[in-house]
Amino acid sequence: MPQELLFDQMRAVVLSDERLGGSGLIMNAEFVRFSAHWGFRARACRPYRARTKGKVERPIRYVRQSFFYGRTFLNDEDLNTQSEQLDAQDLQRPTTQHPPGSSSGAF
Repeated sequence: MPQELLFDQMRAVVLSDERLGGSGLIMNAEFVRFSAHWGFRARACRPYRARTKGKVERPIRYVRQSFFYGRTFLNDEDLNTQSEQLDAQDLQRPTTQHPPGSSSGAF
């Protein structure tokens, strides 16, 4: 588990963000307990800052397009096995190539 995770401004994580006005960030108490249980610190994207929002959304899109689409899984163990195989393939390919089965080069 990473020590710190970056989240969008979703209500399940952030109740109020007054950082632009000089105050602080008010986190959802239930989510604070969840993050403490799993041992990570939650950070929230700054409002109206597309640069950090992309850091949250782009990895999700990559996983969805490069891994989940076009695959079936028998169970959680099968999903984990296929995920580990894709990780091993990704580590061995140059970063300018797209993984097999991804839609990145289709358009």
